[in-house]
Amino acid sequence: MAITMYPLRLFIRKRIIFIPFLFSFILVAAATVWLTLGVMKGAEQYVLHYTILFGVDQVGNFFGFYILPAFGIGILTLNFLVSWALYAYDTFLSALIMVGTLFIQFAVFGFAAILVFLNT
Repeated sequence: MAITMYPLRLFIRKRIIFIPFLFSFILVAAATVWLTLGVMKGAEQYVLHYTILFGVDQVGNFFGFYILPAFGIGILTLNFLVSWALYAYDTFLSALIMVGTLFIQFAVFGFAAILVFLNT
């Protein structure tokens, strides 16, 4: 059974798809900029993970901050492609995936905020 793909140009024009994708992309970009500009680059070690029970679990260099935005971009890309592939069969599920992606990107932005506040 061959997968019939909905045309990308028409897929992007759907508001229920485009608006969550746009806000998700803006959140990932804002998290990346905030991590880049919000943390001073003079330290050798940065706090990358903190828990209430154990305190600082993981420290690393400055480039360890970019794992979080890379995860966000990966989730955004994967969910966009899955949503596009499913749109020809089920528009509601496709829209639900994109709205779910927006909530995941809010969480990524929140985690970026915590990292900035831990390292300032």
